[in-house]
Amino acid sequence: MTGLTAARSLHSICDLACLANCGECWAPPHVPCLRGSRGTKGYHIARFARARRRGLISAADLTAVLDDVEVLGNSTVVYDGKPEVPA
Repeated sequence: MTGLTAARSLHSICDLACLANCGECWAPPHVPCLRGSRGTKGYHIARFARARRRGLISAADLTAVLDDVEVLGNSTVVYDGKPEVPA
């Protein structure tokens, strides 16, 4: 019998996904794809997919990220925290 792995927190998943380069905007490792006006970091779905293929995040982690996405595409952005409204 195989055990199920619980997903990490969104912050942890984003940190791990950031170790891969982004396949959408080509941001290098350790650099977010986008940065909100108040420092909120954003990452393209393509980056999470690459992180999954490289074994940086688990299937449960990727599923947790995708469960909260309303529109799905490589250029869809997931924010590490709530996106800030520009001041």
